[in-house]
Amino acid sequence: MGKDSCNIAEHLFTFYTTANHQDIHALKGRVLPIMNNDYKVGAEVLFVKPFLLGHSVWFSLGTYYVDEHVPFLETLDPFEITLVDDKDFVAASYFDISTNTWNLTSIKTAMKKGQVACKNL
Repeated sequence: MGKDSCNIAEHLFTFYTTANHQDIHALKGRVLPIMNNDYKVGAEVLFVKPFLLGHSVWFSLGTYYVDEHVPFLETLDPFEITLVDDKDFVAASYFDISTNTWNLTSIKTAMKKGQVACKNL
């Protein structure tokens, strides 16, 4: 990402699981169903990495303009993600904990600091 891209951010989140499903690595590249607060959307699995006694699974909700995404995030405090089942995916088979919650207090300040740091690279 160049300095001219500092107004765009990719919204990432992670889940840690100790379920150790034999096919956990096959999730990479799939779009899995999630509930993001009251919104049912899909999140793409970017990485599945061994971590401690299980795996760290990295998801993307896409890229957004910071100035447009921050006001949306401010309406979702706390920010909650729940992995949900669909016809080809049973969340409990892969994840022993299916919900994560993040406090977004001061998200605007944090994102602006990130933009400044990006521009100073």
